[in-house]
Parts: sequence; C-alpha cells; structure tokens
Amino acid sequence: MRAVVLNCTLKKSPEQSNTDLLAQVVISAAVLDIRVLSPGQPAVVGALLAAVVLARIPLFAFTPVQTALLPGLCGAQTLGDRARFRLLMGRACAAVLVLGLAGGIVLTLAGPWLIRVLFGARAALPAAGFAWLGVGVLAYLLALVLGQGAQAQSLHAGQVLAWLAGAGVLAAVTLGPGTALTRVTVAFAAGSATVAVVLAAVLLIRRPGPA
Repeated sequence: MRAVVLNCTLKKSPEQSNTDLLAQVVISAAVLDIRVLSPGQPAVVGALLAAVVLARIPLFAFTPVQTALLPGLCGAQTLGDRARFRLLMGRACAAVLVLGLAGGIVLTLAGPWLIRVLFGARAALPAAGFAWLGVGVLAYLLALVLGQGAQAQSLHAGQVLAWLAGAGVLAAVTLGPGTALTRVTVAFAAGSATVAVVLAAVLLIRRPGPA
C-alpha cells in the first residue's frame, strides 16, 4: 500500500504539469496584466504588487496542510475508504475557509495602510480591490484542496478542464469594461472561483472508490 500511495503522490502526468502551469497563470495574472493595462503608471503597478504580496500570505500558511493532505487522500483512495476521504477533504476545506476569511478580512481593513507602511506604496488601492484579492485567494485555496482530491483519484483531465475554465473567465473579465485595477482584481477572484466550482463538480460526479 505504501508503494501505491508513494506513486500517487510522486507520479506527475502531462496533465498535471499543464495544471500546474495554468495555476501559475491564474495566481500571477493580476500583476502581469496591470503592467499592460496601466502603462506609464509605476505607482499603480507597485501598489498592486504590494497588495498581492500581502494577499498571498495565506498561501504560504497553507503549504504544510497541502503537503500532508495528498498522501492521506491517496491512502484513503487506495483503501476505498470513502468516509476518510470525505473527512480529510472536509477538514482541509474548513481550514482554508478559516484561513482565507481571516486573511481577507485583515487585508480589506488594513491593506491600504499596510502597503504604505511596509512597502512605501505611493498609489492608494480602494478597499474593494483588497476585498477582491482576498476573495480570489480564498477561492484559489479551495481550488488547491479540491485539486488534491482530484489528483488522488487520477482525475487529471478534470483538473485541466477546471483550470482552463478559470483562465478563460479570468481573461474575459480582464478584457471587459471597467478600470484596470477593478478588472484585474475581479478577474483573479472570478477565475479562481470558477476553478473551485468546476473541481467541486468533477469530484461530485466521480465519488471516491477503491483504486
């Protein structure tokens, strides 16, 4: 069984590599897009970059959970233990909800002050921009957890589909109407939420069973 679990956690399919690439696109798009949409406004670009750095703090805090989650899911999947699989997924989702909500609230309330004090940002971002970044990080964390569940069940095509859908929504919102700051922050939140919803649908369609 240990060999099966180890293979589940270490084996990297071409689809998984594509998933990792798309995930990087979604998490990095806001900073890249604002450079294109706001040329000649380095203060705005710098302020958004500082806000994104603060918004990503929960992602670093989530790393230990992510490291321990996949082996547990693979073990439950190998044994066909649906109850344990659901328990692990439920605990991980609850943990990221608490982490994401706490980070989002702090970011929304104190973000404008923090980027001035910590990064010397010269441009002010509206509280709504910080809120959208917080929502985006929360949805992204949920997508990571749900993606681990999909990976444990070898649902690699479903993972790629979810991240493609998220990247598509992100691009559509970024190219839509509104100010540059609004578009890039809302696009990140919408794209991440799309990934989480599609992955949840994939997992609901394919219930965990014996490997």
